[in-house]
Amino acid sequence: MTDTENRLLLIEILARDLMKKHHVDYLDFKFSNDKKKLGYCTTEYISIQTNHALYDDINEIQNTILHEIAHALAGLENNHNIFWKEIAKKIGVKIESKQNQTE
Repeated sequence: MTDTENRLLLIEILARDLMKKHHVDYLDFKFSNDKKKLGYCTTEYISIQTNHALYDDINEIQNTILHEIAHALAGLENNHNIFWKEIAKKIGVKIESKQNQTE
């Protein structure tokens, strides 16, 4: 396995573990090539930008994953409102980080 493959596997394991911990493991996990969003949540999956997973600090990546989990828990219709923020803080999202770039 290459270093790139190992890194992506590590991030996927982290994401799936966090998703299971927060009871959203019914969603799929994938990497995306979206250049504008570090992470994304739909009713079917949570995705993390591949370059973010490969090159950014593991704590920032974990925060992105938690940010997207908060979207799954709050409901997508809540975007970044107060309800979403309460859930995000409860599960450990650092709101001030570059997570504000995610949807």
